[in-house]
Amino acid sequence: MKNYYFKMLRTYETFIQVEAENPEEAIKEFEKLGDTIYDIELEQTCITDESLTIREGWEGVETPINENPFFKFDKADEIVSLLKKLDVDGETMEYILKKVGMEDQMANQLVNNKTQKNEY
Repeated sequence: MKNYYFKMLRTYETFIQVEAENPEEAIKEFEKLGDTIYDIELEQTCITDESLTIREGWEGVETPINENPFFKFDKADEIVSLLKKLDVDGETMEYILKKVGMEDQMANQLVNNKTQKNEY
């Protein structure tokens, strides 16, 4: 048996909101959060880029894996989570669907699937 190693490299971003009158006060409020920022970070981290490689043995040559079958769904789940946190209204969602070119497809799916139960 051979050993294979997978390396996943992710870049992510986290937005932490604080209320303040000016940037200096905002920095102070942010610093008051202390280690709680790590809980916030874990709760709402948004992955912006990901690469996955495989190599045979510890010293083997890394080979990129172009498609991660789970990554697309992970991204979708992150987007859904963000939309829920933003409390997106119907008009904003319609705007988003227009911007990604999915308005007609979504309308068609809603009409054709309106008798199906919500499985999400």
